[in-house]
Amino acid sequence: MTVNPYEAIAEIPGDTLVIVAHRTRGTSPRMTANEAFAWLLDHQGQSVAYALTEGGYWFEAVPADRWGRGEAAALTRTAAQLMNQHDHEFSDRDRLTRENCGACCLSGYRPRGGWGDDIEPGPNYAGWERIYTQARRPILRAWVPTYDRSADEDTPYGAALRMDIATYGRPAVL
Repeated sequence: MTVNPYEAIAEIPGDTLVIVAHRTRGTSPRMTANEAFAWLLDHQGQSVAYALTEGGYWFEAVPADRWGRGEAAALTRTAAQLMNQHDHEFSDRDRLTRENCGACCLSGYRPRGGWGDDIEPGPNYAGWERIYTQARRPILRAWVPTYDRSADEDTPYGAALRMDIATYGRPAVL
């Protein structure tokens, strides 16, 4: 929801919501109400009116445990590109080429002889859980335990994955 920043800041209790300042291209860091108020008053030495008009900023109040609309859209676009953008010609099916292609690995590519180690079930790609969630792609049933362990971790990655789940929902299971 786009809000008047003054009204939003006045109504936000503590850190339950954050303000996200958006620009035509890109998003600024998430801010608490107090940080947003200070940012508005002293944005690059410009007036608040400049930041809201010529600066092209708009503000969104979002729950602290979710991504805002602008953030979520940007994450979805990036995840879809990662899943679909192969960095090789389709005719190049060489093992080394496919092992080094993010889209191939995210699609579950494994060499015929396996990787030679006991990696967890799931794509051989760091952060695959978040990418699948943001791209709204279903995951295989065999990958669910690994996905759940990642979501339960008490780490920054686990917290970000939980925000993804709160924003997009859990991926469907095939």
